Amino acid sequence: MAFVLANRVKETTTTTGTGTVTLLGASTGYQSFSAIGNGNTTYYVIAGQTTSEWEVGIGTYTSAGTTLSRTTVLSSSNSGSLVNFSAGTKDVFVSYPASKSVNLDTSGNVSALGTVASGTWNATTLAVAYGGTGATTSAGAPFALKGANSDITSLSGLTTPLSASQGGTGLATTPANGALDIGNGTGFTRTTLTPGTGISITNGSGSISIASTASGGFSNMAVITSTNASYSIPATKIKVSVVGGGGACYTAAGGGGGGAVKILSGLTIGNTLNITIGAGGTFSIPSGQATSGGTTSVASGSQSISTVSATGGGGSFGGGGASGGSGSGGDLNLTGNPGLVADCTTLAIGGSSAIVGRPYGQGAGNAGGGTNGSAGIVIVEY
Repeated sequence: MAFVLANRVKETTTTTGTGTVTLLGASTGYQSFSAIGNGNTTYYVIAGQTTSEWEVGIGTYTSAGTTLSRTTVLSSSNSGSLVNFSAGTKDVFVSYPASKSVNLDTSGNVSALGTVASGTWNATTLAVAYGGTGATTSAGAPFALKGANSDITSLSGLTTPLSASQGGTGLATTPANGALDIGNGTGFTRTTLTPGTGISITNGSGSISIASTASGGFSNMAVITSTNASYSIPATKIKVSVVGGGGACYTAAGGGGGGAVKILSGLTIGNTLNITIGAGGTFSIPSGQATSGGTTSVASGSQSISTVSATGGGGSFGGGGASGGSGSGGDLNLTGNPGLVADCTTLAIGGSSAIVGRPYGQGAGNAGGGTNGSAGIVIVEY
């Protein structure tokens, strides 16, 4: 079955009601619906010759019995529904409904096309200036496309490192084991942690181990950056530091995640805790929003405890900086720092978290565009 339009197709009918109409032959000077073809669909108009009844729709022509079924009604004298035609002769003809037409407006622009279901491109390549790529294959496109060329795995030809405002670090050196990029007000400085008194630091490939060398207190540390519904308790007494996710921003500054610190004792080694890491807030230009960071929490698993949690920093979509998140359930509950917007066009600094520095729980700051907040973190000392 195909959709067919033909010129000068017009017949009459005396069918009444809302069903299929029987066609009575071509009107003088016109051709019959046989031009549409058996089983094919077309646009139709049925209009009473002596009444105000009318209907426009999509119908299916059947040569046996010469009928036209009224498959879909587009508009009608019955408020867009099937018309219950009364007795009398009606004209039945092929038309081009206004709601289905494609035409040039008074400015010479093509009217909205809606969704193109299928088709074959019969021209040469479409230039970038006209919304195309100028290429015949995805591999030949001058920029990334959805599909085989959608994942950018490397950049070449850069004469300088990608700056922080463009999503990079501004640094050209390869980081050593345990190296961190620390914000310096204009970009980042790459460095490693320096141990203080009674602390040892071991920098590994993609990891940093921090241990206490002092007597008493806690000597080991676990840094948890992803949700773990069954964290195994390593000691009968632990200290948890909880940081919420940082808020997102768009031409403003998100708030830092809140913090909470709690010492948990009387635990059973091997029992589990439910740890949830709050995600950093995200921004979306189409929807006009920058969301708050998620809540980070340490809650009961097989080990029953009172929940320790920290809400995420607020998101800011334009305007001033957002407020920081807050901690609850801890021995020490802290509020994250708010976002700082000194100049909405040149300086927007996301608020830091209440406990740890960048990147965890950091509110986003970007005067020139949008940036997502940093995820939260849980630090377990034992």
